[in-house]
Amino acid sequence: QEQTSQCPHQYMTRTYSCTALGYSANGLIRIECGKTLWMNINKGLELGRIKMTADSVWIHAKIFNCAWKGNYRDLETLTKLEYHFDTLMNQLVKEPEEAAKSMSQIGKVFNIPIKIELEELRYSNKLTFPINIPQNAKPLEILLSQ
Repeated sequence: QEQTSQCPHQYMTRTYSCTALGYSANGLIRIECGKTLWMNINKGLELGRIKMTADSVWIHAKIFNCAWKGNYRDLETLTKLEYHFDTLMNQLVKEPEEAAKSMSQIGKVFNIPIKIELEELRYSNKLTFPINIPQNAKPLEILLSQ
């Protein structure tokens, strides 16, 4: 279900900061309204990327050489968290405080508190983050089971 009519612009970006266990990192969220979310996280070097569409999710935790691709039902089973693409898309565009709360929930998966702060929404040209997962990447389940 496309939400382009509810977005102020077709392509947008929003930077964010993330704090966990006394460490901080920054990232960029690229939004193609109603279609795709791309996220990355950096701490001097890129730690990982996520791509989300209405029916699929790709995760590449570069720092751990782990990867995962699947649908939201499988992701919910893996992380024990509920995900709704349309809700997150709408929050990122119109309700940044709610989006930050939703994104911070991932800390529950690792049993650590995570704080996310979203910066101002900016309009942009068409930009993407390609997700190139190496063939030798381990399944993300290995990381989550530790």
